Amino acid sequence: MNGVNGRRNNPYIIGIPIRERSQFYGRESLFCFIEDQLLGDVKVILLHGQRRIGKSSVLQQIPNFIKSNEFIFVQFDLEHQRRSSLSSIIHDLATAIIEQVTKQLKLDDKKLQRLTKAELEQDINLFTKKFLPHLYKTIKYKKIVLLLDEFDVINNSDKNNNIVEQENFILFLEKLINEQPNLFVIPVSGTHLHDLHNLPTLFRCAPNQEIDVLDDISAENIIVNPAKDSLIYQPEAIKKILQLSARHPCFIQVICFTLFEKARNENKSNIEAADVKNILNQAIKKADSFLQSFWDTLTIEEKIIITTVAEAEKRAIEQQKKVPEEPLYLLDINNTKQREQLRQAWEKLRVKGYLYQEGRKIKVELIRHWLLQYHSFTHYERKYKILK
Repeated sequence: MNGVNGRRNNPYIIGIPIRERSQFYGRESLFCFIEDQLLGDVKVILLHGQRRIGKSSVLQQIPNFIKSNEFIFVQFDLEHQRRSSLSSIIHDLATAIIEQVTKQLKLDDKKLQRLTKAELEQDINLFTKKFLPHLYKTIKYKKIVLLLDEFDVINNSDKNNNIVEQENFILFLEKLINEQPNLFVIPVSGTHLHDLHNLPTLFRCAPNQEIDVLDDISAENIIVNPAKDSLIYQPEAIKKILQLSARHPCFIQVICFTLFEKARNENKSNIEAADVKNILNQAIKKADSFLQSFWDTLTIEEKIIITTVAEAEKRAIEQQKKVPEEPLYLLDINNTKQREQLRQAWEKLRVKGYLYQEGRKIKVELIRHWLLQYHSFTHYERKYKILK
């Protein structure tokens, strides 16, 4: 093997959902679960997971893994519907259905009846009274499965969201599911199940699955297979990548993307543990926007706890201690109310999967390194005390 050809494109994918089946690794048991539920006529299947864990990629892959002619899958991203009216959301949904159904079934889109925004503003029920009946007849009563990305948008009290219209949409969606036997919904949320209490029972009590980190075999495949014709990963290098990423697919891709760039620039083919260590800072820079999106979802209490855990781990490594201090001990806050708020934040970070169960170590080592570089413990400790 002569190394990476300077003209070869980087085969690792960062920042966008993976659409090609050949570029996707793992999650087989998840797709089997989804298929079993759909074939059992389960109308709502709720998927949830951490930010950047690959939720959008999973949605893109569902049609690739579930090949039943019984279903037509329609992707619909709610991210851009934060400020939209109900009629606008439903208009965009109808448009997405027409575009994707006609493409999948190779139909003339003129055969499907369109609704204007003005019509829906006048009567939102035209979607169920006029659009869906005509659609079902045209597609010979196949089942439509709506794959709803960024479902958090309609369960979020963010000031930038149109709260009233979100509530109207969720009620409209609930009515659709209950009344339309051929309509199924798979929403994907970045919010933990414990925080979905605002949703109707139909969604909260639906069969659900967490989209978690990859298993060992899938994680190793995502490292080795994309560049198998040009790179050889030594066992210790693979071990180091898994250690830094904790089998989180986004961070595996970032690390390997950076390694591939370096190997291409140096025309080398052998990747050793030292190479992984040497590109760590570059990988952290490439992952910064992803890590910042995770950071922005945390409360001030969660931020102070996770930066404290990172600091405690650093001190334990420096002092050659096996077990870091508890974050609440390191913070040394005497106010009872503050301590309770921080204790709850600590517990929440464990439940969300950012910390190991004992709460003294961050699961993804790359995140720990990023926190130490960009979010110092002393800054957030001082900021918290000033705020309180």
